[in-house]
Amino acid sequence: MAKYQYFARDTSGRAIRGVLEASSQSELVSILKGKRLTVVSARKSKEKVQTERKTTGRVKLPEIAFFFRQLATMVSAGVSITDSLRELAAQIKNVTLSGIIQEVRSDIEKGSTFSQSLAKYPKFFPVLITAMIKSGEEGGTLSDVLEQISTYLEDKIALQREVRSATIYPIFIAGFFLFALAFVTFFLIPKFREMFTRFDVALPLLTRIVMSISYFLLKNLFFFIIALFLLVFACYRYSKTYRGQRVFNRLKFRLPLVGETFRMVSLSYFAQTFSALINSGVPVIKCLRIVGVVSGSPLIEDASEKIRAGVESGATISEEMKKHPIFPPLMSRMVVVGEQTGRLGEMFYRVNRFYRDEAMTRTRMLTSTLEPVMLLGLGFVVGVVVIALYLPIFKLTGSIKM
Repeated sequence: MAKYQYFARDTSGRAIRGVLEASSQSELVSILKGKRLTVVSARKSKEKVQTERKTTGRVKLPEIAFFFRQLATMVSAGVSITDSLRELAAQIKNVTLSGIIQEVRSDIEKGSTFSQSLAKYPKFFPVLITAMIKSGEEGGTLSDVLEQISTYLEDKIALQREVRSATIYPIFIAGFFLFALAFVTFFLIPKFREMFTRFDVALPLLTRIVMSISYFLLKNLFFFIIALFLLVFACYRYSKTYRGQRVFNRLKFRLPLVGETFRMVSLSYFAQTFSALINSGVPVIKCLRIVGVVSGSPLIEDASEKIRAGVESGATISEEMKKHPIFPPLMSRMVVVGEQTGRLGEMFYRVNRFYRDEAMTRTRMLTSTLEPVMLLGLGFVVGVVVIALYLPIFKLTGSIKM
């Protein structure tokens, strides 16, 4: 048994601090949950920091999700963690992941816990996963936590695929649009200009405008390429700075048509991670340290840190969330209900499902809207160019007949 200093809140939001003995942090959370208290933070003696291991190679998220799904199935069937890891290491085709699993199994056999072993590979198993597994180990609910992790990863992959598949076709159309425009500007129009020069015919205004634009772009193509390269490079370097990340994230959320969808995807990740951590028995303070990073949004990450500071000072999560416009009022209201009923994890799960479904719906609607708009735009540009090029031909033909 270990002593834990805890900070919790009752259903009315009143702050409660105390010391309680428990065999694990998860047991502490369960005991206080039985008293209708929501644990905000819990601390005990410091633990040794694990040394990070450098590993080359690539492991995709679906492979990690498949690993945890298989591991959850085997552990829930009564197979020991070491035997499960041995079997999975032999089955997995990815050499990098297989090698990591073998190292993790070796560490466990030497006395390390599963969470401590995985923590040595933060590139593949972030703090979100290790925190959930640690909570499951302490509470004796490892198989349930592994099931939650696999479900969490599978839901995240499903949302990523939905967004990716919905944007592939518009990107293809945009690429084709740019290719067609470049072909017309740098190849087709110059050929017609040479032909019209030989005939020495007076050109219509529209034709002169189109040819002047083509000539200007063709003559300054090298400088445009250099300027574009420098602009992209400067934006890339700026996007890697602390301020640049926030500026680009703010611009991303303010983009017409797609900005709100991007924000909903980030909010979905935020709520999904919070729900998974809370349901695994991880204290609120530790959750707030993790969820902002997982959301993929620097703005949400900054807001999470400010919420964490406010909660540590005695405020509730919902009170702090209302101070940040990045979180919609609906989310704040649902968090209030979760705090009052002691079902914070369930409320965040519902928030996640709502914004996930909303993001998917908006993505599909956006795709169906952008496709005809881009095709019409392409048709308009090509139509203007064709008319501009053929007007002199019609004029020349008329003069020949006369």
